[in-house]
Amino acid sequence: MANRLGNITIFSHTLKIDFMKHAKLWSLVALVTSIISIIYLSIAGLNHSIDFLGGTEINFSTTDAAIHSEKVKEVLAEGSVGRFEVNEFSSPTPGTNSFVVRLQRLPGEAENAVSQTTESTINILKTGLGADAFTLDTITSISGKVGKEEERRGYLAILISFGAILLYIWYRFDRRFAPGAVACLVHDVVIVLAIMTALG
Repeated sequence: MANRLGNITIFSHTLKIDFMKHAKLWSLVALVTSIISIIYLSIAGLNHSIDFLGGTEINFSTTDAAIHSEKVKEVLAEGSVGRFEVNEFSSPTPGTNSFVVRLQRLPGEAENAVSQTTESTINILKTGLGADAFTLDTITSISGKVGKEEERRGYLAILISFGAILLYIWYRFDRRFAPGAVACLVHDVVIVLAIMTALG
């Protein structure tokens, strides 16, 4: 008997879908896209954030209500500041906007160069936003060594999770399904990483 929703037939009992009809084609597409993604990632590398490469966080506030995150980004871009992130958050003080500017350390950049970049960025913000309205709250330095350790732990966690999934499927269902299930997960992760890296 067909599945119906009122007078509308959803699925006919005679409906047959051959899911495996194009299995070889899509397996080839999955293999090719995975290989391309792996090659791209090995050449371009991952787009690490400040948490992995290290850098500086500048926390400041302003009493000018017209200043928002887009204005801060514009000032930093005009000042030719390198890689940065700007976040705006609510301040407990009425009439005050608070911001966090995260300056990412470039690969191979020395510690003294990071300090000089931080001082230069603060001067750019004071000039662009107005020294009277600008209040520097805190400066936090993030070590690149800590980021390397976090990266290592992240990779280790991914490997452990893949191994756990492999063992669970092997035990719960059939050992023949386990390698394919993990391969699908690796395929998805690799392609998504490559797309995110390409888009910046």
